[in-house]
Amino acid sequence: MVINVLTDNDNRANEKVRVAVNKNNGKMAEQGSVLFMYDRKGKLEVPSDVVVDEEVLLEAAIEFDIDDFELIPSENDDEPNIVYVEPKDTNNMFEALKSLECTKDKEMKMELVYVSKAPVEVSDSDFEANMKIIDALEDLDDVDSVEHNMSN
Repeated sequence: MVINVLTDNDNRANEKVRVAVNKNNGKMAEQGSVLFMYDRKGKLEVPSDVVVDEEVLLEAAIEFDIDDFELIPSENDDEPNIVYVEPKDTNNMFEALKSLECTKDKEMKMELVYVSKAPVEVSDSDFEANMKIIDALEDLDDVDSVEHNMSN
């Protein structure tokens, strides 16, 4: 897991994260020790009711000097369409998406995330145990987000 923390007090945040992990039978690694398993990406979420054509998006991306992107279409109404780009291209891709007719008056979300290079399938019991840790971490005020590499 990668735990993203925004805080005004490093010692307090570190202690609360450590307690939340230990209380739920997790183990803490050194800061940054698992980052090699993740890529830093810009993530843009487009509402699921918007149909994003990859060729049209490619044309818009070229106009906004974006070399590469990955479009993951929504599989159901509860999940948004997702576009991943290099971090430096996040704002340009946001503008490219806004330029498309299909996104007019739609609210989009953009953020920087860590994306797993190699997702791992875990057993149901390990998945539940890890989700318990993630829920405890997300309840902390200083924790902004938690990224993981579980595929199920």
